[in-house]
Amino acid sequence: MAYSCALLALLALLVDPCAASRPVVGAYGTQGVAAYPAPVPIIPFGNAYVNISACGGGSAEGPWIRDNAHCWLNRCAGDSPPDDCFVGEPVCQHGPDECALNLLEACAVTSVQSQLSATLFVICAETTAERTRDINTVAQQCASGSQLDLSALLKCFHGPDGAAAQMKMAKETAYIGRARPGTPYVTVDGNSVNPSELLQAICEKASPKPPSCTSAAKLGTMAMVPKQAKLCTV
Repeated sequence: MAYSCALLALLALLVDPCAASRPVVGAYGTQGVAAYPAPVPIIPFGNAYVNISACGGGSAEGPWIRDNAHCWLNRCAGDSPPDDCFVGEPVCQHGPDECALNLLEACAVTSVQSQLSATLFVICAETTAERTRDINTVAQQCASGSQLDLSALLKCFHGPDGAAAQMKMAKETAYIGRARPGTPYVTVDGNSVNPSELLQAICEKASPKPPSCTSAAKLGTMAMVPKQAKLCTV
């Protein structure tokens, strides 16, 4: 919902060396970029916006409106957004189910100390959500494999901590403003990178370079990106 398969394939290689044996990623050896850890913050908010009155208001259950999204991004970008920017409910491009998944993932990425656990959870949640819209099923299937506490995760999802986590994601999204063309949006050292070139960009920065970078250079980064991946524009 919030991410394309292309980005998830790349994340899988980045955080899990064993993922290199999975068909969606391709064979890039036995040691991934994860051997050279670096922060990979994930912001699960997609093209959602907060339904503030200054940008049309409306219901969180109502349709996603592009003009309202643009208004919110324009109004709330930068270091000093107005106070009303993050008071309200998010409206998601693909409806309430996407909002629920974003909320669950926001709880995961803000409540754990381990970047690896958070990223593995997001990868699992995004792929599981393609098969079921039941958020409890997604949480149950993905928490254990990511070493997350299921009860704590669901407590966050149903409580004030979840709302706070989601607004944190909203702030991170709005900060960029209209510079972000859509989802997924990836940056390396603050510079926008095409998701299909993420591994290449990271390998250019890595020193020393892990074996997976050499393999990717030989095969071509695009070999690991599913052809059906697309950008959801905002």
